[in-house]
Amino acid sequence: MNQPAPVVSDNDRVLTALHRARPMLHGIVSAGEAVDLPHDRLLHAGPPLARPEAPCAPLAASFELALMHEGGLDVEGATRRIKAGKIAFAPAQSLGIATPLAHVVGAATPLWLVRSGSDVGYAPLGAVGGPDLRVGKRDAAILDRLRERDLQLRPVIEAALGVDGPIDLLAIAVAALRAGDDLHASSPNATRLLAAEFDRRLEHCGSAFDEARRWLAESLARTPLFFLTPWMAACRAIAAGMEATGEGTLVTRLAGNGEAVGIALSGDPDRWYCLPATPPQGPRLPGVSADAPVLGAIGDSGIVDALGFGGMVLHLATDTGAQLAPFLAPDKPRDLQALLGEPHPDLATLGARSGLDARLVVASGMAPAVAISMLEAGGTLGILGRGIYRPPVALFDAALAGLLAKG
Repeated sequence: MNQPAPVVSDNDRVLTALHRARPMLHGIVSAGEAVDLPHDRLLHAGPPLARPEAPCAPLAASFELALMHEGGLDVEGATRRIKAGKIAFAPAQSLGIATPLAHVVGAATPLWLVRSGSDVGYAPLGAVGGPDLRVGKRDAAILDRLRERDLQLRPVIEAALGVDGPIDLLAIAVAALRAGDDLHASSPNATRLLAAEFDRRLEHCGSAFDEARRWLAESLARTPLFFLTPWMAACRAIAAGMEATGEGTLVTRLAGNGEAVGIALSGDPDRWYCLPATPPQGPRLPGVSADAPVLGAIGDSGIVDALGFGGMVLHLATDTGAQLAPFLAPDKPRDLQALLGEPHPDLATLGARSGLDARLVVASGMAPAVAISMLEAGGTLGILGRGIYRPPVALFDAALAGLLAKG
């Protein structure tokens, strides 16, 4: 009988890649330049859509707004192009891009560019001061924020990144964890640290940037989750290094498209293993009806949790930990550390481990946790609150079986 291939049993090289990664924020680049994305293709979170011509309502809303923003269409024109099959759709992570919730990426979408050595990750530059495409609702105000993002936010951040070279995102992330962030559902401290670094750099750009500097500081103060998308790009770069080993059972993709949730493993990174997406569970925002239906899990941001942050470190999170812990019951937040690999060198004093291991999930029978927003299923209300999604253990069992068969 053949022995299991090392690709299944050995995580040493994968953990080494994870622990040695140093994601650095280098700049902003349009998706057309970054990954040669054509104008007739849109990228979405999660695994491939089963019926691209009939996506869930929040994704349909984001597809339409993206075509209106980037293609100059009205809503009827955007809808016609989608229904006529003139737009192709693909998972963003297949091109090294991690996109949050229902955010979609077109050729003109500005992306954060993060490098960790030779590994690269991208994620969309978010809008400031209010909802953007990620919330998955038909709201004309989102188009105004996207224009502001492209014409005002992008240039001022590019100016800041032109001073003193790349920004060390891991250093910001570690400091923010110490201050009580989880780096997924909650990142106000990380956002403040990143904003302070931008401000320091813009101070060196001279008086011509004084007004832009004030505007950016005020805008980021009103956008406490701004750090999430550069951190998603960082996590995508880290995962790319793990996938390059072609070995192991660590999860490098954990994402949903509102209808299906899929994972991929470091030893077989291009193959999605999928199950139907169930809704996250959590407290609703004030004033949100308890009857509003919650969409099945959506977004690529589960990559944050798969590396050991977000829902996997709620025992460290001063804000989200208390709010979301009841939705982990009967498990306690600290219990989830048993599903992760070795302690990360930069997090050792916090007692935080890293690298979600599919084998440990299956052996324990305990599902990991993803700290993710709940979107309204009808595509009209947007975010209903913060929640916890627990991908079923059967998903990890199937991925392990597929990896063993491949070996």
